[in-house]
Amino acid sequence: MAVLAGGAVRRPSRLRFWRQWLTAYLFIAPWLIFPLVFIAGAIVLAFYFSLTNYDLLSDPVFVGLDNYKKAMSDESFLHALRNVATYTAVVVPSQTFIGLVMAAILNQKLPWRRFFRVAWYLPCVASSVVTTLIFMWLFLPDGFINAALSFIGINVRINWLGDEATALPTIMFMNIWATAATFMLIFLAAMQDVPGPIYEAADLDGAGPIRQFFQITIPLMRPAIFLVVLLGTIGCFQLFDQVKIATNGGPNEATLTVTYLLWRQGFRDLNMGYASALGVILFVVIFAVSLVQRRFLDVRPDY
Repeated sequence: MAVLAGGAVRRPSRLRFWRQWLTAYLFIAPWLIFPLVFIAGAIVLAFYFSLTNYDLLSDPVFVGLDNYKKAMSDESFLHALRNVATYTAVVVPSQTFIGLVMAAILNQKLPWRRFFRVAWYLPCVASSVVTTLIFMWLFLPDGFINAALSFIGINVRINWLGDEATALPTIMFMNIWATAATFMLIFLAAMQDVPGPIYEAADLDGAGPIRQFFQITIPLMRPAIFLVVLLGTIGCFQLFDQVKIATNGGPNEATLTVTYLLWRQGFRDLNMGYASALGVILFVVIFAVSLVQRRFLDVRPDY
């Protein structure tokens, strides 16, 4: 608004207001259209195709809930769910704990801490493809791991990725190593965000470092812990590239995951309707698990 002579007030014209509004939305339109078309649109199409028999070569044929009924009796799908549940139950707590310990160490006033922050985070910079290829080389029957075990007197020749008993644990170890440092950064930022006067008051009350960590730092990091657990869980349920590169879901489906089964059904067997149903089920499972985590992990910090 502008004040004219005599105290009159001139309001901005309606045309100017709409012009500014339109200009602003034109600038952000690409960022609104992209998720609308490629995310929301993809979700709608996936749900539609999940109700059809569709092979990418002919027109979809509506079959109702047949694909979902098939999934509930598909041994491969149920086995993949068990693999993912086992994988998540091991990887998420492990990477959360390791990331928290690493952050607690780097939050101290130690020499070379900036160097170690960078060094510990470097594995996260490499792509998952590169990381998987490196670990495949390390865990070959004649690879570095077996050679190191032989050097210390454990003479074994384990086919880590080719044995049903060790294939999934090997992929677990690989992903824990590759992701813990990312969560370390989240925890480190949360620790540095804790108000200093709270620690000063705890010092006056005689609380030691360990007591401060468990009674002050951890409670105030609940939002960060929830975020790490949520991101870790979603990442575990979406595990694909390491399995595709290292084992192709084998041996004997020991490393089969839902996303790999989805890819196999949709792009190898051209059973896109069933693959879409698996995708919808996976979305529902992840959403339900996220709600349960939010229910049991109180994300409100205690100030």
